[in-house]
Amino acid sequence: MKKYLPGIVLLSIFAVSQTLAQYNNNQEEVLPFGGQGCDLPAVPDKIAKDADYDTLVAAQGKVKKFQQNLLFYRKCLDKYEGSPDLTPGNKRAMTAAHNYTVDLEERIAEDFNQAYQAYKARNPK
Repeated sequence: MKKYLPGIVLLSIFAVSQTLAQYNNNQEEVLPFGGQGCDLPAVPDKIAKDADYDTLVAAQGKVKKFQQNLLFYRKCLDKYEGSPDLTPGNKRAMTAAHNYTVDLEERIAEDFNQAYQAYKARNPK
């Protein structure tokens, strides 16, 4: 019986998603076709709280590059925002994608700040 459990779970998830799509007047929350081609950047590795100075400098560069790539991703999505072909579901998906990247950016910045504060606490001047 256990080997069938993942299949049952997947079928349940599929049924729920289909019900939600119908609930939203068949306007599935999907990025518009062009927006699906926008590249969401990979998240940089988590910074250890015991990171040394050189590690923090390297991590800071990666965080800044990540933030820059998120801006490019959002600009890519924004190109499709005014399209007359967008469904209400497309609009909700674009808003959700934008909000997700903002939340992600805040978490990455907070992780860096915590590692930096830990470094400062270990190395007071």
